[in-house]
Amino acid sequence: MFYNFHYIFIQKSFRLFTPFKLGVLNYSYAHRSSEATGLPDPK
Repeated sequence: MFYNFHYIFIQKSFRLFTPFKLGVLNYSYAHRSSEATGLPDPK
């Protein structure tokens, strides 16, 4: 019972936070590469 609840909680939090984390990582990577090359940020 506890394991099942824990698994559902992990699944929900993973589904919620993964797009946000990916967006932050993608933005920071684009920002760093644009600073290195001097080109505008790819949107």
